[in-house]
Amino acid sequence: MAIAPRIMLLAIGSLGDVHPLLALGIAARERGAEVTVGVAEEHVNSVRDAGLTPVAMVESLDRAGARVGLDKQDTRRLTLQLTGWFVNQHMVPNLRGMIEALAPSMDGQDIVCGNPLAIAAPIVAELYGLPFVPVRLQPAISLPNGFEMPQATKPVHPYPTPQERRTNTWRAAQQVAALRKSFDLPDRPPLTLLGPHGDMPMTLGLFSSLMAGFKDQFVPDFKITGFPLYDGSGGQGQLEERLERFLSDGPPPAVFTLGSYVPDLGQNFYHDSLEAARRLGLRSVLLTGPDWTGPREGADFIVCDYVPHSKLFPRARLIVHHGGIGTTAQALHSGRPQCIVPFAFDQPSNGFCLADKGVALTMPLASYRVDQAAAMLAECLTPEAETAATEAAHTVRSETGAEGAADLLMAWLAERQPALQ
Repeated sequence: MAIAPRIMLLAIGSLGDVHPLLALGIAARERGAEVTVGVAEEHVNSVRDAGLTPVAMVESLDRAGARVGLDKQDTRRLTLQLTGWFVNQHMVPNLRGMIEALAPSMDGQDIVCGNPLAIAAPIVAELYGLPFVPVRLQPAISLPNGFEMPQATKPVHPYPTPQERRTNTWRAAQQVAALRKSFDLPDRPPLTLLGPHGDMPMTLGLFSSLMAGFKDQFVPDFKITGFPLYDGSGGQGQLEERLERFLSDGPPPAVFTLGSYVPDLGQNFYHDSLEAARRLGLRSVLLTGPDWTGPREGADFIVCDYVPHSKLFPRARLIVHHGGIGTTAQALHSGRPQCIVPFAFDQPSNGFCLADKGVALTMPLASYRVDQAAAMLAECLTPEAETAATEAAHTVRSETGAEGAADLLMAWLAERQPALQ
Protein backbone atom coordinates (compact mmCIF):
# COMPACT_ATOMS: atom_id res chain seq x y z
CA MET A 1 0.00 0.00 0.00
CA ALA A 2 1.38 3.43 -0.94
CA ILE A 3 2.39 5.70 1.91
CA ALA A 4 1.47 9.35 1.58
CA PRO A 5 4.55 11.59 1.68
CA ARG A 6 4.60 14.13 4.49
CA ILE A 7 5.78 17.64 3.73
CA MET A 8 6.54 20.37 6.27
CA LEU A 9 6.31 23.90 4.87
CA LEU A 10 7.56 26.85 6.94
CA ALA A 11 6.43 30.36 5.95
CA ILE A 12 7.14 33.59 7.80
CA GLY A 13 6.32 37.12 6.63
CA SER A 14 3.39 39.05 5.18
CA LEU A 15 0.54 37.53 3.18
CA GLY A 16 2.72 37.86 0.08
CA ASP A 17 5.28 35.59 1.74
CA VAL A 18 2.79 33.07 3.13
CA HIS A 19 0.29 32.66 0.28
CA PRO A 20 2.82 31.13 -2.18
CA LEU A 21 3.66 28.40 0.34
CA LEU A 22 -0.05 27.74 0.84
CA ALA A 23 -0.45 27.39 -2.93
CA LEU A 24 2.41 24.89 -2.93
CA GLY A 25 0.83 23.03 -0.03
CA ILE A 26 -2.56 22.82 -1.74
CA ALA A 27 -0.96 21.48 -4.92
CA ALA A 28 1.03 18.88 -2.95
CA ARG A 29 -2.08 17.81 -1.04
CA GLU A 30 -3.95 17.36 -4.32
CA ARG A 31 -1.14 15.01 -5.38
CA GLY A 32 -1.56 12.85 -2.29
CA ALA A 33 0.80 14.44 0.23
CA GLU A 34 0.03 15.23 3.85
CA VAL A 35 1.01 18.86 4.34
CA THR A 36 1.73 20.75 7.56
CA VAL A 37 2.47 24.48 7.50
CA GLY A 38 4.36 26.30 10.24
CA VAL A 39 3.49 30.01 10.39
CA ALA A 40 3.30 32.93 12.80
CA GLU A 41 0.16 32.90 14.90
CA GLU A 42 -1.65 35.56 12.83
CA HIS A 43 -1.64 33.30 9.77
CA VAL A 44 -2.97 30.10 11.39
CA ASN A 45 -6.51 30.71 10.12
CA SER A 46 -5.21 31.29 6.58
CA VAL A 47 -3.60 27.84 6.69
CA ARG A 48 -6.84 26.27 7.92
CA ASP A 49 -8.84 28.08 5.24
CA ALA A 50 -6.51 26.52 2.66
CA GLY A 51 -7.40 23.05 3.99
CA LEU A 52 -3.91 22.44 5.39
CA THR A 53 -2.69 21.60 8.91
CA PRO A 54 -1.27 24.64 10.74
CA VAL A 55 1.38 24.95 13.42
CA ALA A 56 1.71 28.29 15.19
CA MET A 57 5.47 28.40 15.60
CA VAL A 58 5.98 32.03 16.71
CA GLU A 59 3.88 34.88 18.04
CA SER A 60 2.87 37.73 15.77
CA LEU A 61 5.32 40.57 15.22
CA ASP A 62 2.75 43.05 16.54
CA ARG A 63 2.38 41.10 19.80
CA ALA A 64 6.15 40.83 20.14
CA GLY A 65 6.39 44.60 19.74
CA ALA A 66 3.67 45.16 22.30
CA ARG A 67 5.63 43.19 24.89
CA VAL A 68 8.43 45.78 24.69
CA GLY A 69 6.08 48.76 24.67
CA LEU A 70 5.71 49.32 20.91
CA ASP A 71 2.38 49.86 19.20
CA LYS A 72 1.60 48.31 15.81
CA GLN A 73 2.75 51.35 13.83
CA ASP A 74 6.07 51.66 15.70
CA THR A 75 6.77 47.94 15.39
CA ARG A 76 6.28 47.96 11.63
CA ARG A 77 8.19 51.22 11.24
CA LEU A 78 11.17 49.69 13.07
CA THR A 79 11.02 46.65 10.82
CA LEU A 80 11.22 48.92 7.79
CA GLN A 81 13.83 51.37 9.06
CA LEU A 82 16.32 49.24 10.98
CA THR A 83 18.00 46.66 8.82
CA GLY A 84 18.07 43.34 10.64
CA TRP A 85 15.66 44.33 13.43
CA PHE A 86 13.10 41.70 12.44
CA VAL A 87 15.67 38.89 12.30
CA ASN A 88 17.83 39.89 15.27
CA GLN A 89 15.11 41.08 17.64
CA HIS A 90 12.24 38.77 16.72
CA MET A 91 13.29 35.70 14.75
CA VAL A 92 16.63 34.72 16.28
CA PRO A 93 15.57 35.10 19.95
CA ASN A 94 12.56 32.88 19.18
CA LEU A 95 14.44 30.16 17.30
CA ARG A 96 14.36 27.68 20.17
CA GLY A 97 10.66 28.32 20.70
CA MET A 98 9.97 27.75 17.00
CA ILE A 99 11.87 24.46 17.01
CA GLU A 100 10.01 23.32 20.12
CA ALA A 101 6.64 24.35 18.68
CA LEU A 102 7.32 22.30 15.54
CA ALA A 103 8.62 19.23 17.41
CA PRO A 104 5.24 17.46 17.92
CA SER A 105 4.59 17.65 14.17
CA MET A 106 7.99 16.47 12.98
CA ASP A 107 7.61 12.71 13.46
CA GLY A 108 7.27 11.01 10.09
CA GLN A 109 7.97 14.11 7.99
CA ASP A 110 9.84 13.40 4.76
CA ILE A 111 11.04 16.85 3.72
CA VAL A 112 11.16 20.46 4.97
CA CYS A 113 10.63 23.49 2.71
CA GLY A 114 10.91 27.08 3.86
CA ASN A 115 10.96 30.65 2.65
CA PRO A 116 13.92 32.93 3.54
CA LEU A 117 12.33 34.50 6.63
CA ALA A 118 11.62 31.05 8.08
CA ILE A 119 15.16 30.90 9.49
CA ALA A 120 14.28 27.89 11.64
CA ALA A 121 13.66 25.76 8.53
CA PRO A 122 17.23 24.62 7.71
CA ILE A 123 18.00 24.03 11.40
CA VAL A 124 14.86 21.94 11.89
CA ALA A 125 15.69 19.90 8.78
CA GLU A 126 19.23 19.31 10.02
CA LEU A 127 18.06 18.45 13.52
CA TYR A 128 15.67 15.76 12.22
CA GLY A 129 17.96 14.51 9.45
CA LEU A 130 15.61 15.62 6.68
CA PRO A 131 16.30 17.10 3.24
CA PHE A 132 15.69 20.84 3.02
CA VAL A 133 14.31 22.70 0.00
CA PRO A 134 14.71 26.49 0.09
CA VAL A 135 11.78 28.30 -1.49
CA ARG A 136 12.61 31.62 -3.13
CA LEU A 137 9.76 33.96 -4.03
CA GLN A 138 11.69 36.73 -5.79
CA PRO A 139 14.97 37.16 -7.66
CA ALA A 140 16.58 39.56 -5.16
CA ILE A 141 16.59 36.91 -2.42
CA SER A 142 17.68 34.19 -4.83
CA LEU A 143 21.09 35.72 -5.48
CA PRO A 144 24.31 35.13 -3.53
CA ASN A 145 25.18 37.54 -0.69
CA GLY A 146 27.98 39.11 -2.72
CA PHE A 147 25.71 40.09 -5.61
CA GLU A 148 23.69 43.29 -5.37
CA MET A 149 20.49 43.23 -7.39
CA PRO A 150 19.87 46.33 -9.52
CA GLN A 151 16.98 48.52 -8.38
CA ALA A 152 14.68 50.58 -10.54
CA THR A 153 14.35 53.31 -7.90
CA LYS A 154 15.82 54.36 -4.58
CA PRO A 155 13.28 53.22 -1.98
CA VAL A 156 12.31 54.95 1.24
CA HIS A 157 13.71 51.95 3.09
CA PRO A 158 16.37 50.24 0.93
CA TYR A 159 16.82 46.50 0.71
CA PRO A 160 19.94 45.53 2.71
CA THR A 161 23.20 45.73 0.79
CA PRO A 162 25.45 42.65 0.66
CA GLN A 163 27.57 44.17 3.45
CA GLU A 164 24.50 44.84 5.60
CA ARG A 165 23.31 41.28 5.08
CA ARG A 166 26.71 39.97 6.21
CA THR A 167 26.67 42.29 9.24
CA ASN A 168 23.18 41.16 10.25
CA THR A 169 24.26 37.52 10.00
CA TRP A 170 27.29 38.20 12.19
CA ARG A 171 25.05 39.82 14.81
CA ALA A 172 22.88 36.72 14.94
CA ALA A 173 25.77 34.24 14.76
CA GLN A 174 26.57 34.02 18.47
CA GLN A 175 22.99 33.22 19.49
CA VAL A 176 22.53 30.73 16.65
CA ALA A 177 25.87 29.02 17.38
CA ALA A 178 24.89 28.59 21.03
CA LEU A 179 21.53 27.16 20.01
CA ARG A 180 23.15 24.68 17.64
CA LYS A 181 25.57 23.59 20.36
CA SER A 182 22.65 22.95 22.75
CA PHE A 183 21.16 20.59 20.14
CA ASP A 184 24.54 18.88 19.51
CA LEU A 185 24.61 20.14 15.93
CA PRO A 186 28.06 20.64 14.36
CA ASP A 187 29.76 24.02 14.19
CA ARG A 188 29.41 25.99 10.98
CA PRO A 189 31.08 29.18 9.70
CA PRO A 190 29.19 32.21 11.11
CA LEU A 191 28.12 33.63 7.75
CA THR A 192 26.42 30.35 6.81
CA LEU A 193 24.56 29.77 10.08
CA LEU A 194 21.22 31.10 8.84
CA GLY A 195 21.50 29.81 5.29
CA PRO A 196 20.47 26.58 3.60
CA HIS A 197 22.89 23.68 3.85
CA GLY A 198 23.17 19.91 4.00
CA ASP A 199 20.87 17.67 1.96
CA MET A 200 19.32 20.09 -0.56
CA PRO A 201 17.77 18.29 -3.52
CA MET A 202 16.82 21.58 -5.21
CA THR A 203 15.91 25.22 -4.68
CA LEU A 204 12.45 26.23 -5.82
CA GLY A 205 12.07 29.60 -7.53
CA LEU A 206 8.39 30.43 -7.28
CA PHE A 207 8.46 33.42 -9.59
CA SER A 208 8.05 33.98 -13.30
CA SER A 209 10.78 33.52 -15.87
CA LEU A 210 9.95 37.15 -16.77
CA MET A 211 11.88 38.12 -13.64
CA ALA A 212 14.80 35.73 -14.02
CA GLY A 213 17.21 38.05 -15.82
CA PHE A 214 20.04 37.13 -13.42
CA LYS A 215 19.49 33.38 -13.35
CA ASP A 216 23.16 32.77 -14.18
CA GLN A 217 23.80 33.93 -10.60
CA PHE A 218 21.43 31.39 -9.06
CA VAL A 219 22.68 28.29 -7.25
CA PRO A 220 22.80 24.93 -9.07
CA ASP A 221 19.54 22.96 -9.21
CA PHE A 222 17.50 26.16 -9.04
CA LYS A 223 14.07 25.32 -10.47
CA ILE A 224 11.95 28.26 -11.69
CA THR A 225 8.34 27.16 -11.97
CA GLY A 226 6.40 30.42 -12.13
CA PHE A 227 4.17 32.24 -9.67
CA PRO A 228 2.02 30.16 -7.31
CA LEU A 229 -1.16 32.21 -7.57
CA TYR A 230 -3.20 32.09 -4.37
CA ASP A 231 -4.75 34.91 -2.37
CA GLY A 232 -7.15 33.11 -0.08
CA SER A 233 -10.17 33.37 -2.35
CA GLY A 234 -9.79 29.96 -3.91
CA GLY A 235 -11.72 31.28 -6.88
CA GLN A 236 -14.92 31.06 -4.83
CA GLY A 237 -17.44 33.53 -3.44
CA GLN A 238 -18.35 37.06 -4.41
CA LEU A 239 -16.93 40.53 -3.87
CA GLU A 240 -18.62 42.50 -1.12
CA GLU A 241 -21.86 44.00 -2.37
CA ARG A 242 -20.85 47.67 -2.30
CA LEU A 243 -17.66 46.98 -4.28
CA GLU A 244 -19.49 44.83 -6.82
CA ARG A 245 -22.04 47.61 -7.26
CA PHE A 246 -19.29 50.21 -7.75
CA LEU A 247 -17.51 48.10 -10.36
CA SER A 248 -20.73 47.41 -12.25
CA ASP A 249 -21.90 51.02 -12.26
CA GLY A 250 -19.11 52.48 -14.41
CA PRO A 251 -15.95 51.93 -16.46
CA PRO A 252 -13.05 49.85 -15.08
CA PRO A 253 -11.26 51.78 -12.31
CA ALA A 254 -7.64 52.29 -11.40
CA VAL A 255 -6.70 50.16 -8.38
CA PHE A 256 -4.22 51.48 -5.81
CA THR A 257 -2.58 49.42 -3.05
CA LEU A 258 0.57 49.42 -0.92
CA GLY A 259 0.08 45.83 0.25
CA SER A 260 -0.64 44.25 3.61
CA TYR A 261 2.43 45.49 5.50
CA VAL A 262 2.43 49.28 5.77
CA PRO A 263 2.46 51.51 8.86
CA ASP A 264 1.48 55.13 8.12
CA LEU A 265 3.19 55.43 4.73
CA GLY A 266 0.00 55.17 2.75
CA GLN A 267 -2.17 58.15 3.66
CA ASN A 268 -0.51 60.60 1.23
CA PHE A 269 -0.16 57.90 -1.41
CA TYR A 270 -3.89 57.26 -1.50
CA HIS A 271 -4.88 60.93 -1.42
CA ASP A 272 -2.43 61.73 -4.25
CA SER A 273 -3.54 58.68 -6.23
CA LEU A 274 -7.18 59.67 -6.01
CA GLU A 275 -6.46 63.20 -7.26
CA ALA A 276 -4.18 61.94 -10.06
CA ALA A 277 -6.87 59.51 -11.23
CA ARG A 278 -9.45 62.30 -11.24
CA ARG A 279 -7.26 64.42 -13.50
CA LEU A 280 -7.38 61.60 -16.04
CA GLY A 281 -11.09 60.94 -15.65
CA LEU A 282 -10.51 57.59 -13.91
CA ARG A 283 -12.53 56.05 -11.13
CA SER A 284 -10.53 54.54 -8.24
CA VAL A 285 -10.49 51.56 -5.87
CA LEU A 286 -8.21 52.15 -2.87
CA LEU A 287 -7.06 49.07 -0.92
CA THR A 288 -5.81 50.84 2.19
CA GLY A 289 -5.73 48.26 4.98
CA PRO A 290 -7.59 48.94 8.24
CA ASP A 291 -5.82 52.18 9.19
CA TRP A 292 -7.40 54.50 6.61
CA THR A 293 -8.87 57.60 8.28
CA GLY A 294 -10.60 59.24 5.29
CA PRO A 295 -14.04 58.69 3.74
CA ARG A 296 -14.87 55.18 2.58
CA GLU A 297 -16.53 56.03 -0.73
CA GLY A 298 -17.65 58.77 -3.07
CA ALA A 299 -19.02 59.23 -6.58
CA ASP A 300 -15.74 58.21 -8.24
CA PHE A 301 -13.97 56.09 -5.61
CA ILE A 302 -14.37 53.35 -3.04
CA VAL A 303 -12.11 52.31 -0.17
CA CYS A 304 -11.69 48.69 0.99
CA ASP A 305 -9.36 47.24 3.60
CA TYR A 306 -8.45 44.27 1.39
CA VAL A 307 -9.93 42.46 -1.60
CA PRO A 308 -8.52 39.22 -3.08
CA HIS A 309 -6.46 40.50 -5.98
CA SER A 310 -7.45 37.64 -8.26
CA LYS A 311 -11.06 38.88 -8.14
CA LEU A 312 -10.39 42.60 -8.50
CA PHE A 313 -7.34 43.09 -10.71
CA PRO A 314 -8.80 41.61 -13.94
CA ARG A 315 -11.61 44.16 -13.69
CA ALA A 316 -9.23 47.14 -13.35
CA ARG A 317 -8.21 49.68 -15.97
CA LEU A 318 -4.73 49.75 -14.47
CA ILE A 319 -3.03 48.79 -11.20
CA VAL A 320 -0.67 50.88 -9.07
CA HIS A 321 1.06 48.93 -6.32
CA HIS A 322 4.17 48.67 -4.14
CA GLY A 323 5.90 45.84 -5.97
CA GLY A 324 5.54 43.17 -3.30
CA ILE A 325 5.99 39.84 -5.01
CA GLY A 326 2.50 38.50 -4.31
CA THR A 327 0.79 41.63 -5.62
CA THR A 328 3.18 41.73 -8.58
CA ALA A 329 2.27 38.16 -9.50
CA GLN A 330 -1.46 38.84 -9.43
CA ALA A 331 -1.03 42.07 -11.41
CA LEU A 332 0.95 40.27 -14.11
CA HIS A 333 -1.58 37.45 -14.27
CA SER A 334 -4.46 39.91 -14.65
CA GLY A 335 -3.11 41.27 -17.92
CA ARG A 336 -3.72 44.86 -16.85
CA PRO A 337 -1.09 47.66 -17.14
CA GLN A 338 0.75 48.32 -13.91
CA CYS A 339 2.84 50.98 -12.17
CA ILE A 340 5.12 50.06 -9.27
CA VAL A 341 5.74 52.46 -6.37
CA PRO A 342 8.25 50.67 -4.13
CA PHE A 343 9.19 51.69 -0.60
CA ALA A 344 11.19 48.83 0.95
CA PHE A 345 12.60 45.30 0.89
CA ASP A 346 12.71 43.54 -2.50
CA GLN A 347 10.14 45.88 -4.08
CA PRO A 348 12.61 48.10 -6.03
CA SER A 349 14.32 45.03 -7.44
CA ASN A 350 11.00 43.56 -8.53
CA GLY A 351 10.24 46.89 -10.16
CA PHE A 352 13.58 46.80 -11.97
CA CYS A 353 12.90 43.33 -13.37
CA LEU A 354 9.58 44.39 -14.87
CA ALA A 355 10.64 47.86 -16.00
CA ASP A 356 13.64 46.27 -17.71
CA LYS A 357 11.24 44.03 -19.65
CA GLY A 358 8.99 46.95 -20.56
CA VAL A 359 6.14 45.42 -18.57
CA ALA A 360 5.72 48.10 -15.87
CA LEU A 361 6.51 51.70 -15.03
CA THR A 362 8.08 52.49 -11.68
CA MET A 363 8.54 55.48 -9.39
CA PRO A 364 9.81 55.61 -5.77
CA LEU A 365 7.20 56.34 -3.14
CA ALA A 366 9.23 59.36 -2.01
CA SER A 367 8.71 60.97 -5.47
CA TYR A 368 5.06 60.03 -5.82
CA ARG A 369 3.02 63.24 -5.88
CA VAL A 370 -0.12 64.20 -7.78
CA ASP A 371 1.61 65.65 -10.86
CA GLN A 372 4.15 62.83 -11.17
CA ALA A 373 1.52 60.17 -10.48
CA ALA A 374 -0.84 61.59 -13.13
CA ALA A 375 1.94 61.55 -15.73
CA MET A 376 2.81 57.93 -14.93
CA LEU A 377 -0.83 56.83 -15.02
CA ALA A 378 -1.24 58.48 -18.41
CA GLU A 379 1.60 56.35 -19.78
CA CYS A 380 -0.21 53.26 -18.50
CA LEU A 381 -3.27 54.16 -20.58
CA THR A 382 -1.48 53.80 -23.92
CA PRO A 383 -2.02 50.95 -26.40
CA GLU A 384 1.65 50.02 -25.93
CA ALA A 385 1.12 49.49 -22.20
CA GLU A 386 -1.96 47.37 -22.88
CA THR A 387 -0.03 45.19 -25.33
CA ALA A 388 2.89 44.71 -22.96
CA ALA A 389 0.54 43.71 -20.14
CA THR A 390 -1.32 41.24 -22.34
CA GLU A 391 1.91 39.59 -23.52
CA ALA A 392 3.26 39.35 -19.97
CA ALA A 393 0.03 37.73 -18.80
CA HIS A 394 0.36 35.12 -21.56
CA THR A 395 3.82 34.18 -20.27
CA VAL A 396 2.77 34.04 -16.61
CA ARG A 397 -0.36 32.00 -17.33
CA SER A 398 1.65 29.46 -19.33
CA GLU A 399 3.93 28.65 -16.39
CA THR A 400 3.22 25.81 -14.00
CA GLY A 401 3.66 27.67 -10.70
CA ALA A 402 2.67 25.77 -7.58
CA GLU A 403 1.61 22.71 -9.55
CA GLY A 404 5.01 22.45 -11.21
CA ALA A 405 6.79 22.91 -7.90
CA ALA A 406 4.64 20.24 -6.26
CA ASP A 407 5.37 17.86 -9.14
CA LEU A 408 9.11 18.39 -8.60
CA LEU A 409 8.83 17.67 -4.88
CA MET A 410 6.64 14.61 -5.33
CA ALA A 411 8.87 13.16 -8.07
CA TRP A 412 11.97 13.64 -5.93
CA LEU A 413 10.31 12.02 -2.91
CA ALA A 414 9.07 9.08 -5.00
CA GLU A 415 12.55 8.51 -6.41
CA ARG A 416 14.16 8.71 -3.00
CA GLN A 417 11.53 6.57 -1.28
CA PRO A 418 9.91 4.05 -3.67
CA ALA A 419 7.39 3.10 -0.96
CA LEU A 420 5.75 6.49 -1.49
CA GLN A 421 4.86 5.72 -5.11
